[in-house]
Amino acid sequence: CCFSQTATNSLLWSHYSNSHTGFCLRFKKDVLLNDLSLFDYGEVKYTNEPINLMEGLYDNSNPARNIIFTKDENWRYEQEFRLVHQDVARNNEDDYRVCKYSDESIDCIILGYNSSPECYQEIRKIINDKKIILKKIERSNYGFKLYVGTDRY
Repeated sequence: CCFSQTATNSLLWSHYSNSHTGFCLRFKKDVLLNDLSLFDYGEVKYTNEPINLMEGLYDNSNPARNIIFTKDENWRYEQEFRLVHQDVARNNEDDYRVCKYSDESIDCIILGYNSSPECYQEIRKIINDKKIILKKIERSNYGFKLYVGTDRY
């Protein structure tokens, strides 16, 4: 699973949420990490240097981890955090296609600034009386900066 450590990057909203019409889940990191059966997790390292696959074959480092947790510098804006599920490590494909987590691990649902009233209503219905905050991305009046609105919906 891949996550971003920011909710206010316009490129992420454009690429992954259908031009700001979708939503993102903000997780309580500690709770999520405890919920899942993980093989490994961590922040992605960004670099301009390609990974040398021969490095680490004969010492105690982990070349597979370097491959999984390294990306080209151009992706730095994603501020990515990755989780590697136990079943992926065991190559049990059917078990890891859906990542199951508890409602308690979700801190907040953040709607894109172009999200529809129908999207809001559907999410509100799904979370019903759960203790999950619902907020919306707002745009600055003075530029292109995005921020998570302070209003709760």
